[in-house]
Amino acid sequence: MTAVIEAEGLCKGPAHGSWERIDGRSYATTMLFFRFNPQTGAFLGTQKVNRTMRLAQDGQTFTAVSLAAQYDPNGILTSVACALPRQGSESTSSASSTSRSTFLMNEGDTLSHRSSRSNLIAVTGAMPLALLLTAATAALAQPRTESVYANGQTYQINTEAGIVFDASQGVLQHASPIYIIGFPVAAGTTGPITLPSGYQPQNNGLPSPIPYHDHVLVAAPGQPGYGAPLRVVQLRYTWAYAYSAAFVPVRSYEELVAGEAAGIFEAINPGAANPYEIWTTTVLIRPIVA
Repeated sequence: MTAVIEAEGLCKGPAHGSWERIDGRSYATTMLFFRFNPQTGAFLGTQKVNRTMRLAQDGQTFTAVSLAAQYDPNGILTSVACALPRQGSESTSSASSTSRSTFLMNEGDTLSHRSSRSNLIAVTGAMPLALLLTAATAALAQPRTESVYANGQTYQINTEAGIVFDASQGVLQHASPIYIIGFPVAAGTTGPITLPSGYQPQNNGLPSPIPYHDHVLVAAPGQPGYGAPLRVVQLRYTWAYAYSAAFVPVRSYEELVAGEAAGIFEAINPGAANPYEIWTTTVLIRPIVA
């Protein structure tokens, strides 16, 4: 789905999300847009839209209640708008496009691809408008967070905003890297671990494709290179280094580069220009909040 809003002078990229049928002709949807300046191509931030919609009998139009939260390029909330029930001006054929199996989800959620005649994009569950507004406000006031390193300091990043899989080149170009450094563990390992050095990973056994890992950003807010859209780059410590008593975690980009030169990471991408890194097409929306 691509839309240009002439009144705002903005260009929205493809919407990423998932959807769920509530009952009958009622659906709950959530969409995440990336916003760009159509003249310069500059990244302007994101917009997350929660919508409850009901299809007409003919399946060509819908009535919807929407709640849209707009974020700047650093992931800071700038506005929230609510659209009361109205007749959709777009038909289901124009509101839906071929899905690329790119869905919005949070860490720990189960990714599922549901096929549908209308290919509606978005979320799970529906609620009355008042509850929707209350839930959105509460989520913004108390976001779920996790720890991340940047320039040797520990920060907290918001994990509620979402994940975009198989991101387009335009999105990847505007994302800064988040280095996910995995810890090798024996098969079947579950629950928190403590290394011989006494260190515990930032993500210590929580549900994730890499259940034991640290996060390292290139920069913090206000510093060159910082951005809320973060492209996942995978690395993994060697067994020898991770389980040595002298282990010290990498806490900055400079330490990461030095660590690659020192051989503390496994060559997980043999044959590549940098065999220690795998640059994925997954983008996290993870602004620093503390």
